[in-house]
Amino acid sequence: MSKKRVGYFDALNVVSCIAVVAMHVNGTSLYTFHHSVSWLSSLFIDCLCYFAVPVFFMLTGATLMDYRKRYNTYEFIKKRFSRTMIPFLFWSVVAIVWCVLALKCLKWSDVSSPIKLINVIFNVRAFNIYYFFIDLFAVYLCIPVLGIIPSQKRIGKKGVFTYLILYTFLSRSLLPVLFSIIGIEWNQSLNNPLGGGYIIFVLLGYCLANTQIELKRRRVIYLFGVIALFFQFGITAYLSFRDNSINAMYRGYTNFPTVIYAVAVFTAFKYFKWENYEKLNSAIMHLSGESFGVYLIHKYSIYVLCYIFHINEFSVVWRIGGIFLTYGLSVIIVKLLQKIPYVNKLIP
Repeated sequence: MSKKRVGYFDALNVVSCIAVVAMHVNGTSLYTFHHSVSWLSSLFIDCLCYFAVPVFFMLTGATLMDYRKRYNTYEFIKKRFSRTMIPFLFWSVVAIVWCVLALKCLKWSDVSSPIKLINVIFNVRAFNIYYFFIDLFAVYLCIPVLGIIPSQKRIGKKGVFTYLILYTFLSRSLLPVLFSIIGIEWNQSLNNPLGGGYIIFVLLGYCLANTQIELKRRRVIYLFGVIALFFQFGITAYLSFRDNSINAMYRGYTNFPTVIYAVAVFTAFKYFKWENYEKLNSAIMHLSGESFGVYLIHKYSIYVLCYIFHINEFSVVWRIGGIFLTYGLSVIIVKLLQKIPYVNKLIP
């Protein structure tokens, strides 16, 4: 059975990919803390784009939870890992070479034996953005267990997924922060053991994709999403200026502001009238096929552009225009690489 394309899935894929690029283009300015409007703008761009990684995992849940309708578990694992593991290993080696020769942040002695090499790759010591793959592999291994729960028992007041989402949100996203505020150390033994990593987003993606939400409730979701966005920006700015360094207490992909914001973004895209914009839909559909490749190589595009043009990474022009320049260049490179036999297996 072929899988039908869903317009808002493609749109979320493309916009999330651009958001990831935006966060990394702004990364140097953001993580070099300084009391300035420039740093505040970097923080705002980062907060605005912070939904990206959660949404990627939400799309994983929305598209793969019912894989058994298309193939068995063996085929599922084989397809998922052949599509992601091989590119991860190859591009991790490329990243190591780049880090040794160009960035000088690694030495050949760090990878001088098979054990050291595996350690650097396995623990993502070269390009730390590839941590995404390790979390993705964990999610792939959990989906066969989650997916075996009958669909009629997943969603609703008595749904298993609903329960897991609420328990995970309370124990891993909300209560640890609230307890910290009032001066009580949260006992992590109460964390939902079935909700580790990014599983909450996998479950949320499936539930949101398969639930119809009336307009009044959507408006509440959007309102809370906007509040969560500006709360995370405002409180992080205030605490960072107070501490004279970046305060990450309310940051983190599984922290409650991010979860709420990601839910609002996913919901907004689901209910947007994409069918009214045929040309936009067509462009998005074509670009969505390049997102995985763009994620793999966009950091190289950033480094090369900054090196060739001697770009000031703190400038507003780069931090805005560089997003689209980096994304566009990366898309072109990916399309060219996908036309080369064998190489296209490394950048699917």
